[in-house]
Amino acid sequence: MLDGRAHPERAHVHKVATFDPSIAAPENWLDDLTRWAQHHQKQDDPLPLDRCVVDLASPELVRDRLLGVPGMAALGGITASTLRGYISRGENGVPPPRSTDGGRAQWSRPVAEDWAGARRRSSEGLRDAVSAGDRHRLAPGGGPGPRPVQRDSPSSR
Repeated sequence: MLDGRAHPERAHVHKVATFDPSIAAPENWLDDLTRWAQHHQKQDDPLPLDRCVVDLASPELVRDRLLGVPGMAALGGITASTLRGYISRGENGVPPPRSTDGGRAQWSRPVAEDWAGARRRSSEGLRDAVSAGDRHRLAPGGGPGPRPVQRDSPSSR
């Protein structure tokens, strides 16, 4: 994994005692891992790396299971070009991609599904449904309609 593709100068080594995962989410964990390995090797009598690094496997992060812009957009009920616009403008809470392959952003399916679900529940989703011009997409109101206005007749005064 430490094959020269990473950029350790972009990474930060965190101390376990002060590590806060909610604010220290790595943008590229391979950069962080490489920087840690370099830092580790400078210590007195370091353990070999193969005895330090735990290999983790997440099936949802396997390359052929990641979704690109078209798949992510389809889950969100929008076009790929709309999603690209959201990404470029930093709009609509599009999560950062899990990886980039050849300049193409890729997301894990669970992350994409969470975003799509939030989008459907958002006011933007409601606005899209209302502005679509198809009144049949909206749920019926249910309840009695407006009450007729009663006017006094001249004879009842």
